[in-house]
Amino acid sequence: MAGEHRTAIDTVDQSLEELTERIRSFDFVAAVRRLENAHTDKPRVGEAVRVRDDVVRLSQNVSLGFRGHALHSLIMGRRAHQHRLYVNFLGLLGSHGPMPLHYTEYAYQRSRHHADPTFQEFLDLFNHRMLSLFYRASTQFDPAVNFDRPGNNSYAEFLGALCGLLPAASANRDSIPDAAKRHYPGWFGSSAKSPDGMVALIRDYFDLPVSIREWVGGWLPLVDDSVVRLGHHRESAQLGRALYIGKRVWSVRHKFSVQLGPLDWETFSSFKPGGTRARALHDLVRNYVGDEWDWDLELSLKPDAVRPMTLDRKRSLGFDSWTTSARGVSRASQSVLLNHKLISQLTPDTARQ
Repeated sequence: MAGEHRTAIDTVDQSLEELTERIRSFDFVAAVRRLENAHTDKPRVGEAVRVRDDVVRLSQNVSLGFRGHALHSLIMGRRAHQHRLYVNFLGLLGSHGPMPLHYTEYAYQRSRHHADPTFQEFLDLFNHRMLSLFYRASTQFDPAVNFDRPGNNSYAEFLGALCGLLPAASANRDSIPDAAKRHYPGWFGSSAKSPDGMVALIRDYFDLPVSIREWVGGWLPLVDDSVVRLGHHRESAQLGRALYIGKRVWSVRHKFSVQLGPLDWETFSSFKPGGTRARALHDLVRNYVGDEWDWDLELSLKPDAVRPMTLDRKRSLGFDSWTTSARGVSRASQSVLLNHKLISQLTPDTARQ
């Protein structure tokens, strides 16, 4: 079944018909691109190994005049490699070509008066290759042209290199689509990570109000070598400098909080563990800051969106259950705090159990 955004066959045929009738009003790159899209089973222009695999044969219109348009004519053949496009620029002959003018006169006379295009077609071997490489160089870094063929998208590979999507084994590794990651190469590829960058990234991806609370405190476990023991004289046992009692230490340098809201009920529920957006948020933050930082998700529910608790299996204790007798009793927004590890470990199936 054809997709909603898939180009229909009749649209492609109409495009080629328009190209043939109005060839002189087209740009060279636009015309060749239409021919490429009409033959997606063939290699791109400039990448074919055999001549019969070329989408179109590129030839020069032999003339000593100065044309006001880049293209002269298009002859459609029964097969792709039998299409022939005549251009008025970047050829060996003509008033702007590198070869002496008498070669142009000779080729024109042999073709026009003797029906012998041998010399012209011999030069077209070089013209075709030169024009093919010109088209390839013009479109190699064009995102619109590259997205015509998702399976051969060099531009996406360049952006992916900035977003951590190379090698190919790194593609489709989490719930964030690769196309979305390529939309943010400046944020993902930058070595400097900032709260403003994370806020802009989350706000643009989810289109929700978001803020970052820095310097969130939390307990960090001490490794065995850092635990103070009686009878051991080490630098970690100096009073007033490096002496800690216990097996953990309080720190505000390793953690932050992502605050979303106030949200309506449907959006709020989508961010609970196992929700449709919870995993996406976890993967988005992880792609931005990595695994070095610990963080919490703080969800804020609008006051008028608070729903009373009912006896069914659609509620989660400690997350979306409030002891209110009627809807909208609370006058303040309700907040729920979740650690990112809880979001990453739960799936929609385990969250319902």
